[in-house]
Amino acid sequence: TIMLNMCMNALAPHGAKFGVLWLKNRRIAKILESDDVSLTQQELHDAFLGPEFDIALRYAQVVATIIVCMMYSTGIPMLHVVCFGSMLLFYWVDKIMFLRLWRTPPYYSNKLGEEAAQLLELALVVHLGFGMWMLGNEEIFSSEAGQTAQQYEELFSEHDTINASERLSQEHLLPMVLLLGAIIGYYLLRDFVRGATHYTRRFITCLTCGSQEDLKATRDQLGQSLNARVNYSSAKKRRLIRGLATYNILQNPVYKDLFAISDKFAAQHKHMRSIMHFGDSGGQSRYQKSLMV
Repeated sequence: TIMLNMCMNALAPHGAKFGVLWLKNRRIAKILESDDVSLTQQELHDAFLGPEFDIALRYAQVVATIIVCMMYSTGIPMLHVVCFGSMLLFYWVDKIMFLRLWRTPPYYSNKLGEEAAQLLELALVVHLGFGMWMLGNEEIFSSEAGQTAQQYEELFSEHDTINASERLSQEHLLPMVLLLGAIIGYYLLRDFVRGATHYTRRFITCLTCGSQEDLKATRDQLGQSLNARVNYSSAKKRRLIRGLATYNILQNPVYKDLFAISDKFAAQHKHMRSIMHFGDSGGQSRYQKSLMV
């Protein structure tokens, strides 16, 4: 049942996309082949414009597929193949849809990807936890209990209603138990170090710069300074804005030097023919002289 559900989960989301793509191509072909269709420009745009790409839904589908496959893959190893095939299918379908159907997506930050990657860390813990529970079933694998079995029984005898101590104390589960313990210990140590670093930073801030309110006020003031609006003249004078602000070729510094014209002349004229009669004392323009050379 799980294998069937995961296979359907890999195929079902893409059927509707190909249906929308087929309808779009059919509508476009009908418009291009027919001579009686009278459409406005906006209707033509709507006919060629595809739907938007839902990146949040795609991340949710990918993360859910990976976690579920990792959860049951210890007892059903073929789920690894299903997971790989699902990711490959997601990749190629999305690539085709980006080229044929979806609109050009806006620029996204890496925050959503980082949060999805953090959720995938949970897949390893879930994989080890469910794997130990499956392999601890004596009907699948059975081995002698470790030396800590008696301690488990004494500790959990009153509350162990699911026989967890007998399952987890088997010798063939020792590597998985150690790995799971190491991962959980790493997460706890990481969170502890982050918390300690945070409070240490606050303590040093209080000693050196004052309270958190002073630091926040300084940060807000700095942010306002960075976000302050600068007028065009001031930005141009400080060279914050570079490049050409006009299509007038005479105001291009490169051509202005070649034509030997002043800023005043460039501001008053816009065409190349204007410099043909802009000559020196001999009556010939420097531009004409350059052509003669």
